[in-house]
Amino acid sequence: ALLSSLSKDWEVPISKHKPAELLVRIEQQFNLLHCGTVKSTDTVKHLDNYLQGIAVEGKVRTYGLETYADQMATIDRMTGEALTWEKAKDLLPKLLFNFRNDLHKDALCLAAEHYMLMNFDYQFEDECYENDVMLAGRNRKWMPQIKKLIEENDSVFIAVGFLHLYGKCGIVSELRNMGYEVEPVYLNETIAGACLRTFEVELFSGIAPFLAMTGCA
Repeated sequence: ALLSSLSKDWEVPISKHKPAELLVRIEQQFNLLHCGTVKSTDTVKHLDNYLQGIAVEGKVRTYGLETYADQMATIDRMTGEALTWEKAKDLLPKLLFNFRNDLHKDALCLAAEHYMLMNFDYQFEDECYENDVMLAGRNRKWMPQIKKLIEENDSVFIAVGFLHLYGKCGIVSELRNMGYEVEPVYLNETIAGACLRTFEVELFSGIAPFLAMTGCA
């Protein structure tokens, strides 16, 4: 009954979801309902959609660094094998428990709270786990595309989740290793209408391109 209630407004019915897709969607739903990431006055629920809307309105060309199918395949590779429904059935009750009980709410909402306050430590000197396919692996895959976009355009705005900027394998560090000058730019304003609401937005800029730290992974 709880799962049916959570999914009643989903564009895609549960029956059409793959196991990894369903688990990710439920985690997202928890953040929306319990972590205060969306106001009743917000017109969109995810910053990705907010940025895409701005691009469409301004008739700006957009590119994806990966497809949704790529993301789901990466989640499967995290465990070295595909996430089956049998395995998902073991994880699902644990996720749904959090909707009924606040026992783990503080810990589960901590990341969302840091996002909304932009309270981050990039730890550029920290080593990354080289076998981390979700972050380090995807960053390595993205860098040739990012380099190409920067070289072929006068200016570029690249939006990624915070953890893709973290550590020595993060995109900021990788750009610096390529010889780009990358420095933070502080904008004292509030972004409304999306899951990110903050008093200070930090952007990393090079000479022409911009790498934006977004509030949604």
